[in-house]
Amino acid sequence: MLLSSPSISVVVMTVAAGVGLLLGYIGQRVAIQRTRHEAEERTRHLLHEAEKEAESKKREAALEAQASWYQAKASLEQEAVATRLELQRLTRHAAGDADTHLRADRPYDYHRSETATHRSHAFRSTG
Repeated sequence: MLLSSPSISVVVMTVAAGVGLLLGYIGQRVAIQRTRHEAEERTRHLLHEAEKEAESKKREAALEAQASWYQAKASLEQEAVATRLELQRLTRHAAGDADTHLRADRPYDYHRSETATHRSHAFRSTG
């Protein structure tokens, strides 16, 4: 009748409660460690994704800057060509004005005789 004594029941219940508390504590620690590990893994994953996205945006910005640079260069080259053509046109126009001023200084008869001389030379060479 040793098993039926109330003191043994108390001891068994105390040991069972202690084992239960110990198992509960260990289970809680394991659950906390698992949750912490999962959170660390998610954090690493998010950081990795953020780094990939930052690199992608960096490359995209570099490509946009390069495209903008080439577009600006092409625009400047077009402006340079247009300016060069305008300068050539103005130079020819100025040269034409200079010839007109030179002819204006000559007498009218000189122009007629010069034109007649050119015509006679042209007529002789073709004939």
